[in-house]
Amino acid sequence: MKHIFQYARFFKTRAGIVAGIVIILIAGYLIFKGDAPVNNLVTVVRGSVSQEVSATGKTKPVHDVNLAFEKGGKIARVYRDVGDSVEAGGLIVALDASELSAQLAEAQAKLDKLVRGARPEDVKIAQTTLAKAEKDLENYYANAADIVNDAYAKADDAVRKQLDTLFSNDEETNVQLSFSTTDSQKKINVEAQRGKMTSDLNAWKSELANLQNDDISLDAALSSAVARLNSVRSFLTVVTDNTLSATGVSASTLNDYRALITTARTNINTALTNVNAQIQEIASQKLTKEKAADELALKVAGSDPQEIAGQEAAVALVNAQLAKTVIRAPFAGIVTMQDAEVGEIVAANIPVVSVISKAKLEIEANVPEADTAKVNIGNSAVITFDAFGESLKFQGKVVAIDPAATVVEGVPAYKTTFMLDRENPAIKPGLTANVTIKTQTRENVLVIPQRSIVYRGSKKVVLVIKEGVPEPEEREVTTGIRGTEGLIEILSGVSEGE
Repeated sequence: MKHIFQYARFFKTRAGIVAGIVIILIAGYLIFKGDAPVNNLVTVVRGSVSQEVSATGKTKPVHDVNLAFEKGGKIARVYRDVGDSVEAGGLIVALDASELSAQLAEAQAKLDKLVRGARPEDVKIAQTTLAKAEKDLENYYANAADIVNDAYAKADDAVRKQLDTLFSNDEETNVQLSFSTTDSQKKINVEAQRGKMTSDLNAWKSELANLQNDDISLDAALSSAVARLNSVRSFLTVVTDNTLSATGVSASTLNDYRALITTARTNINTALTNVNAQIQEIASQKLTKEKAADELALKVAGSDPQEIAGQEAAVALVNAQLAKTVIRAPFAGIVTMQDAEVGEIVAANIPVVSVISKAKLEIEANVPEADTAKVNIGNSAVITFDAFGESLKFQGKVVAIDPAATVVEGVPAYKTTFMLDRENPAIKPGLTANVTIKTQTRENVLVIPQRSIVYRGSKKVVLVIKEGVPEPEEREVTTGIRGTEGLIEILSGVSEGE
């Protein structure tokens, strides 16, 4: 303690301060130039140096998916439970699809029929159907001539027989109504129409006498009959109006007139009904014949390619709908969740099953941003697991590096994925993995311990001892990678053996 106080008093003087600086410099020189470097002498040698990056992560399946139905429905069957293995495409759960199955059977049957084409017996049936339709149409036309002649007969009876007592000179040009009326103009009109009826009936009779037995002529005859019958019916209406204004005629006579007119009108209406019905029957039978002819032509020609394509699309549509009623494994794996129960109604897009890949596992670890530039896809790695201890090592490699950083406890890091070179059934998902990544390795390069490097600002130097030279030479060096064993690569500045 006494010596300390003496030194303190000494440094208080100017001379003491100068002497203290000299002592410090001498001490520093002794430390730098003295025995310490000699005790740590190393020789520059050739060897290998490896750079490594360490990270910690966890194992996870390469594939891990939640599966749901695309449409809701009732669970019909559960094929796999939790822990069961399933192959790619294997059924796991199915909805009730009985209605869709029936639709598929129907659509497929139609497609098969189209592809097969018409059988000989089908063609024969179509030929028979067409022949019958043609014969029926022929019969309708044969009846048409009789119906038109009957219509003429009823019209002639109505005008010339039933109304005979109401007119005089009815077959001559000077037709006269057999009773007077209070309306002279009506009387003149009905007498003129009665004269016209005579000429119309004569013309109609002439048409029927020259009627040809072909479809076009008979169609025209039916249309003409409708027009002529309507003309007669209009005439009967005018005659009825005249009876309402009759004078000089007893009531009983008028009643007789009106009864005759009613009979005539009834017969004309019946004739019109028969003619119109025949026209409709012929039109309908023509359509039946055309349809039968078309069906026969289709059967003889075979199925239309477009029709087959359309039915194939219908089958594919039902199959697509059926595919939505089942959940299949997208890859070979193990079921880890199974919430479906038979009879349960489930909604669409609600996960009911989870599957993880069966064998392959990957390791995800976060590499700090300071080390990310050193790591590349394809780098080899040594992996240990807490579950097995550090003595059991596994080989692997980097297979993916996320391009975007993930902040972990405030520090940016990059998720890096590793795969084991060999699968091991003992390794399960969720195990903690310690990964050592070999980012670079240099073989047969100059190496020295990192502690031999002395930094002079931005320069790196080493002290080189030469034989016969008492003082070490300070020499600048260029370094390469730093190894994890304490060695550093020397690119220039020293030579092997120094």
